[in-house]
Amino acid sequence: MLLDCAIAGGVLYIVGILLMAINYLMTWRSRPKTYEVPVLQAARLSKDFVDSPNPESRLKDKPVLTVAHKIDVWEQAGWHRVWERMPIRFTVWVTIAVLAASAFELVPTFLIRSNIPTIASVKPFTPLELAGRDIYVAEGCYNCHSQQIRPLFAETERYGEYSKPGEHIYDRPFQWGSRRIGPDLAREGGKQSHLWHFEHFREPASMTKGSVMPAYPHLITTELNFGSIQGRINAAAMLGAPYDRELDEAEEMAHEQARKIVRELIEQGGPAKFKTSDGTEIDLEKTQVIAMIAYLQRVGIDLFAEADEEITSSDDKVTPDGAVQAEPTAGAKMNDLDENAKSATPKITTDKKISE
Repeated sequence: MLLDCAIAGGVLYIVGILLMAINYLMTWRSRPKTYEVPVLQAARLSKDFVDSPNPESRLKDKPVLTVAHKIDVWEQAGWHRVWERMPIRFTVWVTIAVLAASAFELVPTFLIRSNIPTIASVKPFTPLELAGRDIYVAEGCYNCHSQQIRPLFAETERYGEYSKPGEHIYDRPFQWGSRRIGPDLAREGGKQSHLWHFEHFREPASMTKGSVMPAYPHLITTELNFGSIQGRINAAAMLGAPYDRELDEAEEMAHEQARKIVRELIEQGGPAKFKTSDGTEIDLEKTQVIAMIAYLQRVGIDLFAEADEEITSSDDKVTPDGAVQAEPTAGAKMNDLDENAKSATPKITTDKKISE
């Protein structure tokens, strides 16, 4: 029976295709031999053109107020037809109107603080992390990796807690991305060790079997321009990042964090120096790869900060200082109870000195 229905459906489909083809053919054959395309052209305005007199009110014989007569005359748009013959003036006033309306829409967004969703535990990037983020952007990592987990079961099960708008207030521009040739990185911080990231940049396929990610050995052999970090911090502060000590000691703080990451890398079995193909030894703490590791280890961990830096979310209760307080996710609680238990939210480990 099912086979008969499938055959009947297939026959009807083929018959429909044939009828459509016949219809196309008949329509094409009934076309006119030549098409007449009229050319319409507006008459040119004469230089001595005289405007028509203003229209009279259509309420002239009606018992209405004088203001009603004026409104009726205005609604007939005689003034608009005059403006249409003044293109320069009309363009100027339209531009002014659009700019004024845009200002009313945009200015409150920037000036009213409550329009920006904030999370109390989210802090700006450290100087070294900010430098690493700029390398992430320069290398085009956003072309293959997103940083936005949607609130869908399949995504939270694979990547962890869904992304909140307030997590990205210091991300300028944000790195949400639009494609996932590689996995989402919104919760990458703390997932892997420093050594894993180091080897992954050197040879991705050695850490992830079948990876199509290209190798980035130049990050290991290229020195980071620590002298440019202070300018990056100043620019971020100008855009609203609440920096303090960083405004004067960004370069020193970047060196300090780089040394700490290299010490931890050595403890994990990694090298302190890297030897290039020509035999030159490079101190890793001076290289771009350490800045990239610092950035990736920071991404997504602020949402799960310590209790003294309260977690907030735009859809939970508001605290007196204007932030919104949220409960830890169920997945996070499960991970705290059992590191080996499977949950929708991955275990996030943070190093307080790095994340602050």
